[in-house]
Amino acid sequence: MIALRYVPGVILLLAVALVPTVIHQYLGMEEDDGRRTAAVPQVLAGFQGRPAERRRAWGEATFGARDWFERIYEGQGKKVRLFVGRSYDQKRIYHHPEIALSRGIDLEPEKLEELGEGIPVHLMWEKDGRGVAAYVLLYDDRFIVDPVANQLRTALWQLFHPRRSITLFYVADRELPAGTPFEGSAAARILREAIDRFREQQ
Repeated sequence: MIALRYVPGVILLLAVALVPTVIHQYLGMEEDDGRRTAAVPQVLAGFQGRPAERRRAWGEATFGARDWFERIYEGQGKKVRLFVGRSYDQKRIYHHPEIALSRGIDLEPEKLEELGEGIPVHLMWEKDGRGVAAYVLLYDDRFIVDPVANQLRTALWQLFHPRRSITLFYVADRELPAGTPFEGSAAARILREAIDRFREQQ
């Protein structure tokens, strides 16, 4: 039995715990920043994009993403696949996106490089000597190097506020030879321009 002098404290603790429960479980509050993946144009870096063959439900089932697209960009004898998706479930987006987006392809462990003006790119080369996959994460208009650390750092704030979405930009080029600098490649140019066009939204 709890002594009566502890009752106010217990009530206060329960009330504090109830706030995030109501926000996230009952109200499902989410903060809409007004940005949409559709703002990324069909033509990027001189390459023409066409939709890839995935069902609309796939993005939500795989990443919890209700706003996403996957396109094949072709031009100059090259073909680059681009996925852009947004989810309020951060872990589903950042936890090894290559498992879903490069399924069946044997990739080297990822390395971190910079693209242009300080954009951290997670880079994975195919083990057979040709091909690369790369992705960039954007959260709260900041590029994320370590998504786990970012989620832990913002965990307390997230408890008492509506969820914010995280955006994944993922490119794959099956023909880029190993040892070729990623920056300057068709995949890098398409990735960079997709990020720029997305961030231009107010």
